[in-house]
Amino acid sequence: MTRILIGGDICPIGKIQAAFTAGLAGEIFHDLLPEIQAADLVLANLECPLVSQPSPIAKAGPVLEAPPDTLRGIAEARWHALNLANNHSFDHGAKGLDE
Repeated sequence: MTRILIGGDICPIGKIQAAFTAGLAGEIFHDLLPEIQAADLVLANLECPLVSQPSPIAKAGPVLEAPPDTLRGIAEARWHALNLANNHSFDHGAKGLDE
């Protein structure tokens, strides 16, 4: 049987950002890590764009971003794919979305 795991939002910012940058998947995902790593396909939503040079747009809600090196924690956990189709996709304009 094929095991597919679909996660919710992953947002590597704030207090947890250092763990993402260091690739500390166990500190990030705790008891979910074995489930993530055992699945045949794991998907989640990346809640913020990854940008090396923030260029925030003016908007009513919060503007989110994380540096590209926060992908280390996601890669170490072995997520297969992330989407960025959400309300923060364009928080740094076209340049941020392209990056």
